[in-house]
Amino acid sequence: MCWLGCYALAVGVGVAQQATVFPIAATLLNVGWETYFAWSPAIRYRWQRAIYRGWLGLDLLLFAQACVYGQSPPTPLWVAGLCGGVGLGWLLQRQLYLRFQQPYLQAFAINLLMSGLFVQRALQGGLCSPAVGWLKLLGTAAISAANVLGYVRANRAPRLPTALMSAILVLDALYLMLA
Repeated sequence: MCWLGCYALAVGVGVAQQATVFPIAATLLNVGWETYFAWSPAIRYRWQRAIYRGWLGLDLLLFAQACVYGQSPPTPLWVAGLCGGVGLGWLLQRQLYLRFQQPYLQAFAINLLMSGLFVQRALQGGLCSPAVGWLKLLGTAAISAANVLGYVRANRAPRLPTALMSAILVLDALYLMLA
């Protein structure tokens, strides 16, 4: 639920500031992730698909912000490039899932990359929101904890997911310190 709040707040801050709050590359990866898993047969329960679809709806609003505020003025080529980026993000998610069948590790990889992109944005002086950062940290911590449990249950190997979760949380804390 923290992620839903994070997305909603980022949409509101972005509209108020007429800027993107999420790094554009993170938005493209997220839309690819949510689009793939919102309809993936790998997701067994309807309630899980409903959550992915809720995230996707808000991600699409963040994508719209990237289209409108990511380049001034937005051009058709810019928007086409962003759409291509979403397509590549979806294809990447699909290929990773089909190749490795490890959605828990895939989630860690996406969250680790996103957290790094948020830190990079803060270091470059981009729009940062401490409130979005806190919700992101809490949302990522909850998702990571669930992924650690799921991965350990399926693979009986706690070291890798625990290390990935720790790296994500360190990057999220760093973003908060820089914001």
